[in-house]
Amino acid sequence: MPTVAIAMAFVLIALAPGSHGSAQAAVIQVPADHTTIQSAIDAATAGDEILVAPGSYTETIDFKGKAVWLRSSGGPEVTVIDGSGLNESVVRCVSGEGPDTVLQGFTITGGNAVFGGGMRNVGSSPTVVDCIFFANSASDRGGGMYNELANPSIDGCVFLGNFATEMGGGMYNQRSSPTIAGSEFRMNSANKGGGMRNYIDAHPTVSDSNFIDNTAGEEGGGMDNRKNSNPMVTRCVFVGNTAVSGGGGMHNYVGKAVATGNPIVSSSLFIGNSAADGGGMRNHDPHPVIINCTFAGNSGGAIHSDNGSIPTVVNSIVWGNLGGSINGSSMVSFSDVEGGHAGTENLDADPLFLDPSGEFGNYRLLAPGSPCLDKGDNAALHLPAMDLDGNTRISNGTVDMGAYEDVSCGSPAECDDADLCTVGSCSAGMCTSEPLVCPPGESCVAGSCDPVLCDDDGVCELGESCIECPGDCPSAPGAICGNGICEAGSEDCASCPQDCNGKQGGKPSGRFCCGGASGCGDARCFEAGFACSEDPTPAVCCGDGLCQGNELASGCEVDCGPDPCGDGFCDANEDQCSCSQDCGAAPSTELTCTDQLDEDCDGLIDCADPDCSGAAACSCGAKGSACSSAADCCSNRCKRNNTCR
Repeated sequence: MPTVAIAMAFVLIALAPGSHGSAQAAVIQVPADHTTIQSAIDAATAGDEILVAPGSYTETIDFKGKAVWLRSSGGPEVTVIDGSGLNESVVRCVSGEGPDTVLQGFTITGGNAVFGGGMRNVGSSPTVVDCIFFANSASDRGGGMYNELANPSIDGCVFLGNFATEMGGGMYNQRSSPTIAGSEFRMNSANKGGGMRNYIDAHPTVSDSNFIDNTAGEEGGGMDNRKNSNPMVTRCVFVGNTAVSGGGGMHNYVGKAVATGNPIVSSSLFIGNSAADGGGMRNHDPHPVIINCTFAGNSGGAIHSDNGSIPTVVNSIVWGNLGGSINGSSMVSFSDVEGGHAGTENLDADPLFLDPSGEFGNYRLLAPGSPCLDKGDNAALHLPAMDLDGNTRISNGTVDMGAYEDVSCGSPAECDDADLCTVGSCSAGMCTSEPLVCPPGESCVAGSCDPVLCDDDGVCELGESCIECPGDCPSAPGAICGNGICEAGSEDCASCPQDCNGKQGGKPSGRFCCGGASGCGDARCFEAGFACSEDPTPAVCCGDGLCQGNELASGCEVDCGPDPCGDGFCDANEDQCSCSQDCGAAPSTELTCTDQLDEDCDGLIDCADPDCSGAAACSCGAKGSACSSAADCCSNRCKRNNTCR
């Protein structure tokens, strides 16, 4: 295997741990509790966490079917499991491991095996997070990882510089359906499928991942799909991958033994890949679906199809490729193809990429100006929900062509999100949204600033009532005859016939009386528009729009309006100082010198009032005052440092 020397900078994706243990789960430390990782696994039981300190551990490990969470404390850059010289897969899950078997935060390197130099999964579905598979090799398949009858979940991992003699330098999948997200396959190599090979009923789901600078001696520099393998590839980037024969970025091949194999590729970018046939993609007899993808700068043609393959290309851009745009049969619609192509609503116009120069370039569309904006097909089968940037598709009524959806704006009207409580604006071509700012104590409701309801501030405000907001709006118990509701327990057909239905005369079998002890159980209580309730409405309810009972005196302004001084009622918001007409004249002197009240209405409270100058409470020392005995302190407690408590 060639030596790979590269400075690695990786974006690490942290796992939010799920339910990997129970109340009895143990945390086993390596090397504090066990000097090797394998001995810690051997000692662990289901649900345990194995926490590995930074360092390099020369060993290979087997999970042995155990549902344990094996993670590093310092991350993959400083925690290495090195299988150099041991001629075995560095990590093995071959005993039916499930998703609760978790490998997180390691560099896996130095593995050398026939199948799966870095990791071998057979009949298992472990979870692998935030790991780097670096410089592992396989004499047959799966340099970085080998999956057979396995469905692992792989998130935030990097496969770098791995090698397989035959197939799948980075990863090999056979009769497996792994889920791969947020990962990168870089500089891996094999005869077929430099980055990844999917072979015989392999159906991985690959999202938000990069395939960069992988190589294949024959086909599929980035990815090779064979024999009824149907990967779902979305929001992925294929850049700089090479294959000697076909499919620099991706190679799709069915084979004579089977008749299906139709990958679906969406919102993805194929840039600068190369091969003799199909630098971006080669299809040898399958019928893949390519939707909202961009092919640019590929050598050997962008898409090459032969041997009866008829790919579907829709909402895509194929521009600036060497060796042709789309070679062979294909069904193309709503796409921009350099040189033109037969089909519905296709274009042959410069898409006006923002900046296609550089290794990766910027293949977003110039807005306004690009002819590919708002020219796709909203009804296309397998239309992706998001673009390569993760933006929601169809931002301006009609989906754009290519891997990116334009989310820029030209006016504030384009930024209206239909939320009346936000203010949309267009700044530097991008929509921004700010919440409508309301005064303190108010919140936005349907575009207007209204008081926050049921805020327990003791004030019954518009929109509140004693039913919904009893903390703010007072009420008085009891039923009200004449409110149209027969309130059982307090009313019946005899005491309040206008509210309670009933019949007192005639045959005994036909008599009934709603309310009272009979309640509302008789269906006749609800006939002819009568309403019957087992829960009486309060007789007086602040917030119901009726000023009744003692609401004026109790200060229910929401029903009765502002309460005037001089109405003859000393209301809750009035006292002798503010309204002597209703509450009586204030005394001429302070009555109590410790109640924090200004009884005589002179503006002086308690000991500040000269009326209290002779009171004992006003001659004692406050907290912190000097004292020689407890009698000197208002608290009757003198501390040892001669200050009052």
